[in-house]
Amino acid sequence: MKRAVAVAWVGFVLAACGAACGAAWSEGAAAEGAAAKVAAGPESGAAAEASDAAADAPAQKEETQKGDEKADEKARDGGKEAKKAPAKLKAPERVFFIGHSLISDVPDMVGALCAAAPVAKYSFKEQFIPGAPLRWQWEQEQRAKAPGYVSDFEPRFRGGYHVELAKGGWDALVLVEGVPIGARENEALTIDYLARFANFARQHNPGIRVVFYEPWPCIHSGTPKGCSYDEKSPTRELVWRERLEADGAMWKRIVDGASDKLEGGGARIELVPVARALGKLADAVQGGELEGFTKLEQFFEDEVHLSAYGKYYAALVVWSHLYQRSPVGRPVAVSDRWSNPYWDNAKFNRLVPAPKVAVAKRMQEIAAKALGY
Repeated sequence: MKRAVAVAWVGFVLAACGAACGAAWSEGAAAEGAAAKVAAGPESGAAAEASDAAADAPAQKEETQKGDEKADEKARDGGKEAKKAPAKLKAPERVFFIGHSLISDVPDMVGALCAAAPVAKYSFKEQFIPGAPLRWQWEQEQRAKAPGYVSDFEPRFRGGYHVELAKGGWDALVLVEGVPIGARENEALTIDYLARFANFARQHNPGIRVVFYEPWPCIHSGTPKGCSYDEKSPTRELVWRERLEADGAMWKRIVDGASDKLEGGGARIELVPVARALGKLADAVQGGELEGFTKLEQFFEDEVHLSAYGKYYAALVVWSHLYQRSPVGRPVAVSDRWSNPYWDNAKFNRLVPAPKVAVAKRMQEIAAKALGY
């Protein structure tokens, strides 16, 4: 991903969380990344057993086709069955995020979505490094050891992973890779560093949930305009909507590969299909389902970074995954970690009107469907 302009991060008051969110305040916690669910990507398929009897062949062929269609539908929906199969996971109260601009403001909004009664607790902290791939994020520990190093992490909501995760007490780790990762052989590098983070986190809390936040490509993918920094990705010729599905298979391979490298057993790394969920949102926009939203670009600030509306939707997806329930009914009014409202707030560079209640509800419904609720 081209290095993102440092996003003006505003904070988030530790929000009271909804029914699914757990129950205990922890100290102030909060960077510009599926066990419960390794979301099944477009590779999913079904197969019917062939009959020995020639007379039964047509009927069995028809059944096989139905099975294949069902499997394809599950794949398009982000792997509903794969998500529901494992035992119910613990709803996290303390979440550590590692990321860059594609996850900007999402931790804050997830907390705001926890504000509906009955009240429980949610807190977060983050290692936020603009534009950083997992390799660069991992090397933060070594940079911090350099003579004269001075941390620029705001201490209440930010910190280095090597310090924060080593304290233990975190219920979930959510992390995102930089994009694009380039040629297919680079997948091995992401697998390596994703596994490193997961193993490090589990050394200090064996029960921590590790969640990979599925990123997305530039929205000009596959068009004459293209993405100048995206020159080696195998899927770069695909238009954005098609590419989300193709890249979904790649991210699933990566998460599966990293899970195979986990030490000491335990739950596999989870994949939250944020990118493919954005694809569902794009479909709804194209279908005229969201009043006032007529083009995908309204959910983006530029060719890759989400607008406040896009971030709200991404937060719905992450919230739904973390707490294993539909986000329908979550609050529309959301504030950052410092209690600044995202909607109708003149403090921000641009006034962003609140989405209409009906539009926000439809966004919640689309996010729920994308995750199988």
